[in-house]
Amino acid sequence: MKKERFYKLVIMLLVLLNAVTLSWLWVQGGEKKHGEGALEYLTQQLQLSREQQKKLDMLRTEHHEGNAGIRKNNRQLHDNFFDALKTNDSIQAEKLADSISVLHKKQELFTWYHFKKIRDLCTEEQKKKFDELIKETMFKMAPPPPGHIGPPPGRK
Repeated sequence: MKKERFYKLVIMLLVLLNAVTLSWLWVQGGEKKHGEGALEYLTQQLQLSREQQKKLDMLRTEHHEGNAGIRKNNRQLHDNFFDALKTNDSIQAEKLADSISVLHKKQELFTWYHFKKIRDLCTEEQKKKFDELIKETMFKMAPPPPGHIGPPPGRK
């Protein structure tokens, strides 16, 4: 009887510990979305002036809104792509796959031009530093692999 009570107490303690841990991870994960902090990092490292920071905020808003539209189109194209399974229409699936790849290209170029605009805000000295930091900044902006908690190996 004492052993059974002991095991119940241990199990309850472990369940409570898991709940606290999961709550903590959820709160920590909710503090920043992927990519948040990357532009702040770039701002700090480049030592952008107040005026440059204001322009950067406008560029960030412009990029966020443009990307939202691209993501919406991407979702719709993928929905249609997988709906083609219902009709077994491989020709439609190929057309949609082409449209998805064109949209992906558009998104990549949209991001490239966004960072070009940021670079154009910089002084010559800041541009040199920007060129050194851009790849590291892009790593910071990339979402973590699915199901991964914490920074990926080799990235902090």
